Amino acid sequence: MMWSVLQVCALALTLKVGCHAEKITDHLECHEKVADVVFVLDSSVSLWEKDFAAQLDFVQMLVDTFAVGPKNIRVGIMTFGTDVRLDFNLKEHQTKKGLKTAIGEIAYLGERQGTNTGEALQYARSKMFEKENGGRDSAGKVIILITDGYSHNLTKTLWEASMAHSDGIEVFAIGVGLGKDDRELRGIGSTPKDKHVFRVDNYNALPNIQEALEHMSCERPSNNQSKTEPSVKPDTGCGGKPADVYFIVDSSSSIWRPDFDKQLDFIKEVIGQFDLGQGSTRVGVITFSDGIHPIIPLTGSQNRRDLEEQIDKVPYTGGGTNTGGAIRFLTDHAFAADIARPEVAHVAILMTDGQSKNLSNTYMESRRAHKAGIYLFAIGIGQFVDTLELNDIASNPDDDFVFQVDDYTALTSIKDLLAIKACQVHDNFMKDQPASCSFDTATDVMFVFDSGATGRRHSHMIEDLIGDVVREMELKHHVTRAGIIRESCSQTTDIGLSQYNNAHAFKRHLKNVEYKGLQPLIQKLRRYSFKPRYGGRKSSQKIAVIFVDDLLDNPGPTILEARRAKFTNIRVIVVATGNHYDEKQLEQLVTSPSSRNVVHVDHYKNIAEAKGRLLYSMCAGR
Repeated sequence: MMWSVLQVCALALTLKVGCHAEKITDHLECHEKVADVVFVLDSSVSLWEKDFAAQLDFVQMLVDTFAVGPKNIRVGIMTFGTDVRLDFNLKEHQTKKGLKTAIGEIAYLGERQGTNTGEALQYARSKMFEKENGGRDSAGKVIILITDGYSHNLTKTLWEASMAHSDGIEVFAIGVGLGKDDRELRGIGSTPKDKHVFRVDNYNALPNIQEALEHMSCERPSNNQSKTEPSVKPDTGCGGKPADVYFIVDSSSSIWRPDFDKQLDFIKEVIGQFDLGQGSTRVGVITFSDGIHPIIPLTGSQNRRDLEEQIDKVPYTGGGTNTGGAIRFLTDHAFAADIARPEVAHVAILMTDGQSKNLSNTYMESRRAHKAGIYLFAIGIGQFVDTLELNDIASNPDDDFVFQVDDYTALTSIKDLLAIKACQVHDNFMKDQPASCSFDTATDVMFVFDSGATGRRHSHMIEDLIGDVVREMELKHHVTRAGIIRESCSQTTDIGLSQYNNAHAFKRHLKNVEYKGLQPLIQKLRRYSFKPRYGGRKSSQKIAVIFVDDLLDNPGPTILEARRAKFTNIRVIVVATGNHYDEKQLEQLVTSPSSRNVVHVDHYKNIAEAKGRLLYSMCAGR
């Protein structure tokens, strides 16, 4: 396919890649971009020599659109079959004419023993971008790999691709013909996959993807920028964002004791970025081998010094690698309703240096954890991990939730980035809160608040929230019903103008006025609201949502009424606004002391934000 100068120039300018432009501003902007681009070309026996020549024609056509030069685009090329051959590095040809001539002179290998894609990626990642070979710190790093066959070591290939991604290298994978495994291609290419993974029917079709590849390969910012994409700096911690975080530590026999200790040191380094505390981020630790060993619970001490001392004492066990069992324990027990807080993100960071003993079980349990709303990070250590299994374990996208390092000593290199990404999960969690709560069985929901105590303005805010929640509940008369109790009256009469002619008697009457607050409302709820004559149904599940923003006026009688309500199978959830309430009183009001039954809101102005968490709490008890 031939491209006119006008087409290529317009495209390259759009992408800010080197191409001469009519406007001097576009010209300068175009040529100020820098990138180190390495082509990794298949030269194995699986392709004919004429196809290899088609590859070279394609590469020449593509680099013709680059602003080749020592301060702009540099290109290096290597070929691979069984072995890896360096054709020329990034500093050898820094003029377009010399570069294209050198590309045309690359010889076909035609090696017969295999397609060593993993070795080629390793060489490209570890050697081609070195300073002595022409690599630049200020330049974006790009690998463009073209192949038409399966690599002879899939695990090695995916491992090296993942390492390249972790190093901030943008990788494009081009599969030619029908013999290329899509799974392997997608593992090699960077994220998003649809912009980094390409398929063509044959080598003559390679020019068909030139436009997309021109766009992507030269749009990349500098490598320094790519590694600082998180907006939170490591030394600022999580900025007060709370989360419940478990570290799941491989304690199998494949790990030497000194390396196990390095995992523990790594945990301490990561939590150094967290705002620890029962009201902030809580940390737990689980180890796994043949068995599952919960070591530090979320409900334990969250004092940093105490926590670090506990981590230092985590025992090494040895044995097999029951990864699936560890994830199952995480879902069923570690983040159980009476332990984990529903209003914060649930995060797990799993470290391993080998394959699990049951791949299908690990996959199944990982899916269960994802569906339960758990964000899973997977860290692979060393060359014996299964990259595809890490991708299965981790939440999506893989580039955010999968890390790979060469050895245990290298763990420290990812501590800051991991901490940042773990902190950012909170924002994703808040976005992912359910927008609706659809009940499958008959459910009756009553909302209770003391409008006299909250005042008119705050009452309107509560009513708006209730209206939003009811709308999202998919209210259906035969399935879901809702009601409100919101009035509270003094238990004494008013004072008439002629009632007292004695100031002391008048004052004594005022002091005898008894405001019972929520107590009569909950009593009314218990006695009448769920009765058939008022629309309740005997077979329905019953939920009471009570709003609190201060100390209870009559804590004893109010809590007693709540207990009586719970005894009649009414599930009590509390929405607590502000910071003037008593946590112990709330624990006695709700169905159980589980944080799932208490939704906290810092101020009435933010009460609308409680909708998702309240729906989550209501649905969680189904």
